[in-house]
Amino acid sequence: MNNHIDYSSALANVAQAQAKAILSGGEGLQERLEFIFQNHLKCRPQDFILTAAKNQEKLKRHAHDIKPTTLGMYLKLLQGRSDADKKLEDWGEDGPWIGPLDWFRCTYVSDIGIGFADGEELISQGYNIEIPTPIYLYQEMIYYDGMYYGSWELQNM
Repeated sequence: MNNHIDYSSALANVAQAQAKAILSGGEGLQERLEFIFQNHLKCRPQDFILTAAKNQEKLKRHAHDIKPTTLGMYLKLLQGRSDADKKLEDWGEDGPWIGPLDWFRCTYVSDIGIGFADGEELISQGYNIEIPTPIYLYQEMIYYDGMYYGSWELQNM
């Protein structure tokens, strides 16, 4: 009996088994996933990782949980949920105010760009596990900091 399996199928089967094992592990799930991603990201160029970390910090500096008092234009995230597939029975959670902004761009509902009033810029590459951007579009929602926002608006203060 020949039990030959091709590499692609074997890779998919092993990855599926590993995902099931990790996701069924209960306590410590986040730590196990972080360990796996750290090992995965070690194969990436160092400047790639440093740029991703700088982008995360840049966005955190410009995100405000309460309504800002500084004048300017802000991106307000609304109708948030922690699971992208979750159907909301109400309006969902309000997200942060991001800004102040000089500009905001959305291209073909696939990537976004943000120009902050202090001259910094952030360009999202869209959803891609290989490119850890801190904000991106996913299934017509904006992902930011563990939440998916189904509505967003630009507001001038």
